Amino acid sequence: MVRLETLRVLLTLAAIWDYDIHQMDVTTAFLNGEIDVEVFMEQPKGYVVQGKETWVCHLLKSLYRLKQAPRVWFQLLKSFLVEQGFTMLRSEACVAVKLIDCQLVIIPLYVDDLILFAPTVNLVNKMKEISRSRFKMKDLGELHYILDWELTRNREERTIFIGQRKYVESVLQKFGMDQCNGCKIPGKLTKAMSPSGYDERKLMERSHTDP
Repeated sequence: MVRLETLRVLLTLAAIWDYDIHQMDVTTAFLNGEIDVEVFMEQPKGYVVQGKETWVCHLLKSLYRLKQAPRVWFQLLKSFLVEQGFTMLRSEACVAVKLIDCQLVIIPLYVDDLILFAPTVNLVNKMKEISRSRFKMKDLGELHYILDWELTRNREERTIFIGQRKYVESVLQKFGMDQCNGCKIPGKLTKAMSPSGYDERKLMERSHTDP
């Protein structure tokens, strides 16, 4: 999973270089990998074979909620990208780079999402076709929303703004605070908040100096 600070750097470079940014989602990503260790599981409810209730299943493919699933999926995706001529960065193992016609293409990986950074739409489409040749994928188009980030882009000014309005609203709704009145932070200080005596003054001083 690409680090957030790395993704911010890539978005900054994309804004400066005026790169196209698209997003692809791998359908049921964890089911693509083949596990390389022996794992057994109980027969799923509703599919238990009569007379063989004590038998277990020997897994050949990865499953969701399997502890090995994320690693198996990453290794599969990594090997596929390397086969296509990409190089995984040493400083960031979840970022693949490749020069195509002397133009840099960057693909940061986030679980089952591939974010395609390329100087032209043609290169983006080329990478989409390569990805579809191996995995069943959903084309999400231009990148506007990822990791609870909302991206607002101005290509003329070469800027990308990151906001989290939807995320904040969902948190407020979850805890029943979406109808609360807003207030400015920090709040406006009043005389009533001043210490009324020596003890309160010392307590306020300690709150600013003590760790």
